[in-house]
Amino acid sequence: MRKHLIIFALACMCAMTANARVINLATLTHSGSDDYTSKLIQDGDTLIGSLDGKTQPIKLVIAANASIVLKSASIGGCNGASASKYPFAGLTCNGDVTITFEGNNYVRGFSVNYPGIYIPKNNTLTIKSRGEYPYLRVAGGRLDTSTTDEGASSAPGLGGGRNLNCGNIVIQSGRIVAYGGPSSAAIGGGYHGSCGQITITGGDVTANGYMGAGIGAGEGGSVGQITISGGTVTAAGHYKGAGIGGSESSTCAGITIANTVTKVTATKGSNAPYAVGNGASGSGANVTIDGVNKGSGIAESPFVYPFECTLPTNVSVANVTTTSATVKWDANDLPQYWVIQTQKDGASSWSNGTPNTHSYNMTNLTPNTKYNVRVKAICDYNLTSVYTDIVSFTTQAEASATCVMPMNVQMAELTPSVVKVEWTPGTSDQGEWYYQFWHDGAMYQQGSTRETSATLHPDYYNPGEEWQFHVKAVCTSTSESEYTDFFTFTIPAECQTPANLEVVDITPTEALVRWQPGNVGQTVFYIVVTGNTSGDDYHVSEQVNATSYLLTGLTPGNEYQVEVEGRCYDGSWSNWAGWLPFSTPYFEGVDQITNDQLPISNKVLRDGQLFIEINGRTYDATGKEVK
Repeated sequence: MRKHLIIFALACMCAMTANARVINLATLTHSGSDDYTSKLIQDGDTLIGSLDGKTQPIKLVIAANASIVLKSASIGGCNGASASKYPFAGLTCNGDVTITFEGNNYVRGFSVNYPGIYIPKNNTLTIKSRGEYPYLRVAGGRLDTSTTDEGASSAPGLGGGRNLNCGNIVIQSGRIVAYGGPSSAAIGGGYHGSCGQITITGGDVTANGYMGAGIGAGEGGSVGQITISGGTVTAAGHYKGAGIGGSESSTCAGITIANTVTKVTATKGSNAPYAVGNGASGSGANVTIDGVNKGSGIAESPFVYPFECTLPTNVSVANVTTTSATVKWDANDLPQYWVIQTQKDGASSWSNGTPNTHSYNMTNLTPNTKYNVRVKAICDYNLTSVYTDIVSFTTQAEASATCVMPMNVQMAELTPSVVKVEWTPGTSDQGEWYYQFWHDGAMYQQGSTRETSATLHPDYYNPGEEWQFHVKAVCTSTSESEYTDFFTFTIPAECQTPANLEVVDITPTEALVRWQPGNVGQTVFYIVVTGNTSGDDYHVSEQVNATSYLLTGLTPGNEYQVEVEGRCYDGSWSNWAGWLPFSTPYFEGVDQITNDQLPISNKVLRDGQLFIEINGRTYDATGKEVK
């Protein structure tokens, strides 16, 4: 009996091996009788090579209950075709399907309304990886090859499409990068389409929405329960979309993030209420993090879990008197409270304060004494930040019969029509100041104030004119200080262009753009970044309230350019500074990640490990430089 069983098992294995095929996509041909040809992918099939959608309009359909392999395969869609000519995804599942990928793979939809990989409603798509450096990049179809971003599609990279419902998605392992089109999630639902449950149990998943969620529902659509229980997930929403959850006017059944994940980072769009939860005007989401219910969403953006206790920033000391001073800092809303430590310079011990706001008033200080101060955040009983760097200040000296000259004259606001200068009192008993200002060849203008600032109104001025200002303290009717040294300022022209634009800290997928304001008080800027190399396009257009902007989700080995303009006091905008070009380094492992999967020639083998040499430097497959 055992012999018959063995023979039967061997016969079954032979039959399975005989049915398995290796399909080279480059060899598939279009019949020519219709607009496109359908090709059925069966259980056990392995897809290799590249499918050029422009010359091979072939609809790849995976049979129900099939398990297939993508092995360094590229399905590039059909750019430039009308939305109706090729109405299908890069891969179409015909029921429950399992896809295993190894090597570097790329899948894009053929139509602007269809995703890279489509799973029908009430069915389940399971994605996992095997082998060394597995990579899968997915995006919806793109209508116009001139469009300069991965989000040119109206469909997700993985899931449904425009008015096209999708089923359940399960991601188990491997590196997956997905891009969403306008009003669609990167992984999940398309515009006005429903999507089933989304489950991520492992892998390294990056999802970039475009006018939609990173992972979840598309605009006006819905998504089932989103569960993340393992792996590393980075999800960025755009405009009115959450990083994880809903897009504009969508519904979400719920979101659960377990404490078994490696790391989850979610960033909300510029007009979205939550990083994790509902999109703008959305509903339904009930967020649970590590078993704790967070309601309809988490507003903190970027939201990082496991929680990180963020170091306070911009620590400063103000309102310094003989015996007191106020410490201020910037921080997010996560900490429960802060610890402020103060010491006399040179002392060995610190005194502590524990405020629950972003400032702390230090009292009972010694006059004319140097103090050190530092701050750390307390986020939970076992979760704290480190202390900030030490900030030092010196208390004022005791009041004397001598009226002390003011200090630290500086510009507070400078526009073509408003000039505001401020200073610090020399001693605490000063209550009034006299000031003078003038332009070369003009008469002195003067005024007095009980504030530590003066708003000047010159009788006449022109852009580019240089003015001078000085101020003195009036302590009593018989005691006043000397005037300060001259403080010089130049009337600016209308809305100056931001200066010193630069790109620093460039990694394969990130770069920091920074600049300096064109005018004092210019705090709102508009930044535009584009890139177009080897089919990997990137576009970002954002309004920011800072003088730096971190670009994320960049393509390794790609070329980009950036420009920035500033908004001035009257709402007008300056000229653009830029375009400034920059390139990201390449580190994608064995093969270069491009549409046509060209191999990279500068690979080296050391002690059995593969490295890549670029511009005389050596990198491992994670992008880390090695010596």
